[in-house]
Amino acid sequence: METQQLWSPVLLLLGLSGLGLAFKVLNVEDPEVEVELPEDELEAPVGAVPLFAQLAAAIPLVAINLTNFTGLISDKSAPHNENITYHFGFLESDLAMLSDKVSGYYTVLHEMLGEAGPTLCPHDKQSHIKECLIMATCLLQEHVPEDIELAQYTTYMEVITAFVEIGWPVLKKGLLFEELTPTLHHDDVAPAQYQCDELQHPETPFGHPPANLLQMDARAQRTFAMSKALSQASKQTHEVLDAHEKESADVDITVQKLHQVWHPICKDLKCDHSNFWDLHFASHRQTAALVKLNSAPHVRAEIQQRSRLQQRVLRFVEDNHGYYGKLRNSSSPGRKFLDPSFIQASSRKAFQRYASKGRESMIRFVIPVMRSLASTDETRALQLLDQVEFRKFQKRKAGHRQLQQDTHEEEEEEEDKEDEEHELSMLSRSAVDDAVEIEEEDEPTYLQVSEGEDEELESESEDEGGRRRRRRRRRRRRWIGGRRRRRHRRRIFEAAVAAVAQVVEDVVEFMAEGLACIGTAAEFTSTGYSYEVVPGAVSLNMGLSSGSGQSLDKLVRGHPPVAFISVDFGFAVGITAKLTWSGVGLGGGVGCNVDGCSAYITVAAVGSVNLPMVTAACPFGATLGSATCAQAFGGGISTLCCNMNLQTGSNDCR
Repeated sequence: METQQLWSPVLLLLGLSGLGLAFKVLNVEDPEVEVELPEDELEAPVGAVPLFAQLAAAIPLVAINLTNFTGLISDKSAPHNENITYHFGFLESDLAMLSDKVSGYYTVLHEMLGEAGPTLCPHDKQSHIKECLIMATCLLQEHVPEDIELAQYTTYMEVITAFVEIGWPVLKKGLLFEELTPTLHHDDVAPAQYQCDELQHPETPFGHPPANLLQMDARAQRTFAMSKALSQASKQTHEVLDAHEKESADVDITVQKLHQVWHPICKDLKCDHSNFWDLHFASHRQTAALVKLNSAPHVRAEIQQRSRLQQRVLRFVEDNHGYYGKLRNSSSPGRKFLDPSFIQASSRKAFQRYASKGRESMIRFVIPVMRSLASTDETRALQLLDQVEFRKFQKRKAGHRQLQQDTHEEEEEEEDKEDEEHELSMLSRSAVDDAVEIEEEDEPTYLQVSEGEDEELESESEDEGGRRRRRRRRRRRRWIGGRRRRRHRRRIFEAAVAAVAQVVEDVVEFMAEGLACIGTAAEFTSTGYSYEVVPGAVSLNMGLSSGSGQSLDKLVRGHPPVAFISVDFGFAVGITAKLTWSGVGLGGGVGCNVDGCSAYITVAAVGSVNLPMVTAACPFGATLGSATCAQAFGGGISTLCCNMNLQTGSNDCR
């Protein structure tokens, strides 16, 4: 089923021509941790690819597919865009597309689950998708760390948890907008035997670490003690916020209670207990410490509790719109608690390193697996890929290959021409040799014998000379013909080998492109004008980075800028409220001149706060029509990214 990657650029253009700026995405991938890997580390393993390895390759692909689907179905109310070939709005066909996006993933998952696979994860029921994503992470956990590095597993858990907690509700909302079918509200739950064990935090943590903390070294003891403390602090935070909701308490007083909860944690993690974003980022340092101990159950629990805590804090902000909807200075406890300017460099660095190590481990594993799978089982390798996007990729490659083919054919034609000239030379030399031989057979007059003897000898000489010349010509023809046949067979063999190699190359290159941005640490941040493009579904934030206010004014009024202007932008597609956004987030910087605008976009499942403020990034004041000057911020692990021309819609989104 055909679809256009990513969302309508018309929405971005609409925002550019009607607002002012505000949502910037910073790719904060640690520059010291490169993902470039030596070629020998990316060599394909020998032999058949085990199912767990196939599942590990399928998980990032299905995460990308579902993220893209979520954005598309949430953006269906945008103006018509000729670059989008599929249009949402019919539940039956949209569900069919959704099934198609998980079909390759389900193929491997069914084999991993055995006979129960098709029942637990049926192709034609969306209600099972969420649980089947979670189930796959449980299956992979059994292979950590013996077959799969725990760092790689953390990337899968981060991406899948973010989609389950943030993306899946947005996707369901998009389906429900089409038809209020009761079954769309239902999410199946897997039987107990297919669920991961819930990590408890009594005195006996389980998993790969020993049960007795006293038998561990001091570093391990501290790490697991901190894991337990984090779990307790997260639980207490939920309790404090729930109590605030019941009692309608003062926001600043409630936040000060949270300070008390997190102060002991931040003393060890070196974070600011008065700022949620700083302690959120710093918590990745603790998870990274667990990774070194190869404790997959603890890592899984920390990732899930961190995601749920973030969502609970965002709900707290939205529930208290009376407080957070007004301008507040950063010294008030409630405002400072959510101000990203208080994030420490060390906390941000911890987040970057954590994401980088997981992404590097994933790339080092997945690329060789796909190369091996494409070499040994082409059909299975192709099943894992999004067929529509793979065909688009091959179409792009076809133009490049045609150029290479033309060059190759020219080289072959030159080779054939050289061979023909050589053959003509050989045949010409043969004729000359024959002529020389005939001349040599003519006797000078002083050696001539009698006429009778001469006729007899001449006849014998002609017969013998003719036979030699014919044998020589036959040998040369056979040599020339054999050369041509060998060259023809060689080209047939080379073409067959190239065809097989081309499939492997296409699969690996397509996979590498798909993984180009998944797993990177990203901050979604911007300060500028915030505006709902589609109420409750799409929100935009845009602000002035550099350039004249006159040019920004032109953009706001729907005209091209009079001179170069740089703006930061970002928007969320999903469930967007006045103060919080939850869904698929995009953002970046864009340079606009009289010819147009282009932007680099990072995409992730993200929850963000969007708090009013006064800043130079909003040169027209606190409001601009229905837009409000605000600061939007959120962080997450990216799924995909692309360059996009906001006016023409051309992009390389993957």
